[in-house]
Amino acid sequence: MANDFNSIAEQIKQLKQLLDIGAISNEEYEIKKNALLNPEKEAKYQESLDLIKASTYESLCKAIEILNSIIEYRDSEQLLVGLDEKAEESRKNEIYDKAVKFSKSNTIESQQKAIATFEEIPNYKNSNELINECYKRIEEINAENEIKKQKDLERVEHAKAKAKKVKKILVLVSVLLVSCFVFAVLLYAVIIPNTKYNNALKLQNTGNYNEAIAVFTELGDYKESYEQITECKYSIAKLYLESGKYTDAYNAFKELKGYKDVNSLLNGNEHLVYEAKKEVYAVGNDVEFGDYTWTVLAQDNDKALLITKTCISEEPYNYVNNSHTFKSITWEKCELRNWLNNEFYSEFTKQEQSKIITTKVINDNNPQLGTDGGRDTTDKIFILSVDEAKKYFSTNDSRMPEHNSNPLISITSEWWLRTPGENYTAKSYVTNDPNPYYYIVNISYVNSNGEIDMEGHRMGGLLGVRPAMWISLK
Repeated sequence: MANDFNSIAEQIKQLKQLLDIGAISNEEYEIKKNALLNPEKEAKYQESLDLIKASTYESLCKAIEILNSIIEYRDSEQLLVGLDEKAEESRKNEIYDKAVKFSKSNTIESQQKAIATFEEIPNYKNSNELINECYKRIEEINAENEIKKQKDLERVEHAKAKAKKVKKILVLVSVLLVSCFVFAVLLYAVIIPNTKYNNALKLQNTGNYNEAIAVFTELGDYKESYEQITECKYSIAKLYLESGKYTDAYNAFKELKGYKDVNSLLNGNEHLVYEAKKEVYAVGNDVEFGDYTWTVLAQDNDKALLITKTCISEEPYNYVNNSHTFKSITWEKCELRNWLNNEFYSEFTKQEQSKIITTKVINDNNPQLGTDGGRDTTDKIFILSVDEAKKYFSTNDSRMPEHNSNPLISITSEWWLRTPGENYTAKSYVTNDPNPYYYIVNISYVNSNGEIDMEGHRMGGLLGVRPAMWISLK
């Protein structure tokens, strides 16, 4: 407690020093000193000053209440002088403004509210005059309402007379409209559709099937239009079949499955069966042949070129027992060709083997390095060349094989091409090697990013194999 008093005394001393040197005024000195000595009273005192400045009835009443509670503090008693009269003036002025606001609204209810409000402050300002003006305005509004009411009655009577006249006209028009409607319904629901239906039947009977279909389609569910459309399509398909247009016939018949003898034709007619097989073996489709899934790369008349969707095995292009015995190897002499056309080929049944076409395989030189591709061969099974890998796979992504799902086999995604890569002579690092130089043979392949590497991979390494073959569709 003593420390608090000493602190206040020290602060007052500092304020006195500021007063003595003219840094603060005497009024500021008194305010700050009082704030230190009587902080609660000073706070109320300052609040009352703010309320007086607000100058509303409510704020003035609050200020009077606060000043009465600290009447002996500073000039609180002096501030209270005339404050009651000021508060009363503020009260009347607020009521006056409220009444004026009511009087400016152009309704009887608002004028009556204005009169009642003005009567709370009789003789204040021009309240009495404004009350009289409100009464006068009420009379004017009543008169205006009466005139408006009379005009509304006249308008109603005029509308009734007009409505009566219109009603007579409408009755006549309604009779005409009903007659027209009945005729229109008869015309469009019976006469016109029946005429069109009969015309479509004539077109159908004279072999103009497409024109007949157009009319029957327009008729929708009228009579047997849908059934006749199907019959027209059947007749068109039969014409295609009879005239040797087997692809068109197949496409037409497959849309009519279940109608008449369509199913037996699709399953029994050799030409339609062949067309169905061509559709199954369309380029880009995946097909099952033997124990493998194949992707169709090309279709040429009655045959299709297939390649396995995955790498089926990891094999060397050519086996090498001693690195010093490397020699130039092409597709013609490599072990991979022998394995594909014997061991792998034997996995197919006799019936499947009968579908595999013996193909002349063109072994072109490496298109980038010029490495000799060797002699052309005749094979049942082969792998793609560099040129064929570019021709049948337009992007790197498309060359990447699907992952082999067999959990017992772990196969790389890189796969052999049959085109030779870069061949060169290398020096042996073995001391006193009787064969100080040996021949390196590389074979082109597709890397794990689907890119064609024409310099190649050593032929004795293990890469994935994607067999390819042409099969007969007959």
